[in-house]
Amino acid sequence: MAFAVYLMFFDTPAKSIVDVAVTLAAACLFDAYFAQAMFGVVVLVLDAAYGLFILCFLIRKLVK
Repeated sequence: MAFAVYLMFFDTPAKSIVDVAVTLAAACLFDAYFAQAMFGVVVLVLDAAYGLFILCFLIRKLVK
């Protein structure tokens, strides 16, 4: 870890490699969190639709 920090703060030939690795790691984390958030939204919408379907089914059952 200390070696990577040294490469990041000082101008060395490997600085660009470390920059690329850090950027890719950040992009992967963002992609993972974004995918998890989108999955959560989809599950929420589908659960709401299922709940409305069950509610309509119960209301029709009670009215008859």
